[in-house]
Parts: sequence; C-alpha cells; structure tokens
Amino acid sequence: MNIQQLKKEMKSCIPPHIIERGLDYYEEGYVSEITLQNNIVYSLVEGNYGDYEVKIDLKQFIYSECECPYENHCKHMAAVVFAIDKKGLLSVPTAAISDVLNRLEKAELVSILEQLVHRKSEYKDIIAVMLEKMKKME
Repeated sequence: MNIQQLKKEMKSCIPPHIIERGLDYYEEGYVSEITLQNNIVYSLVEGNYGDYEVKIDLKQFIYSECECPYENHCKHMAAVVFAIDKKGLLSVPTAAISDVLNRLEKAELVSILEQLVHRKSEYKDIIAVMLEKMKKME
C-alpha cells in the first residue's frame, strides 16, 4: 500500500476532528520507535496515561490497533500515519535506503541499530568491527 492509499483508508475509519488531533500529536513529537515488520508498522505514541503501542496494518488499515482506552480508531493511529508519511517508510522499495536513513534523526538511527542487535546478535559484532574501522580512519 502506498501512503495515499493508507491516508484514504485512515480517513474512512477516523473522523476528521480525530485526524486533526493525530496531526497535532505527530507535530508535537509524541510518536517514537517506528518499526516496519511484515506489513505492520509498530510505534509508541505518548498519551494521557503513558505511552501506547500502536500497530498500523498496511494491508488493511481497519485492522490497525492502539492500546489506548478509546474504543475506535484513534488519534494515536493518525499520528503514526503522519509519521509514516514524513519518514517515507512506504517509499523504501522505490527510494534508495540511504535517502530514507539520511532523513532520520540520530535517536531514530540509534533505535534502528539497537533493534537490529536485539533481533540478531551477530549484528553486534558486525557493528563493533565497523566502529573500529571508523575510529582508525579518524
């Protein structure tokens, strides 16, 4: 699904005033830790009672979930959709991955590396070797 389709599906599930609140949440920096896995975007969104885990289903938005107490599709989901758009996550197959990585902030890059190391321990050794090579080049 491309970003235009995702936004269209979001608009069919979330009332406009809730989408506006989601945009505010995105713009205020409440969205963090965005990861993409098997057509699901996982993220944390700061809410009134702590951080809520949000899952955006990229195949069918209607199946997206948020652990906040709101019973329907919510502002936290909308905030994540805006973050997906801004980060260009759905354009990764067509854009060079380095372009996408260059748009990320340092904390987001660190988060990606930490998640990679957590998922596959051999990445820790690869990253350590790369860091050593970079030190020698200084």
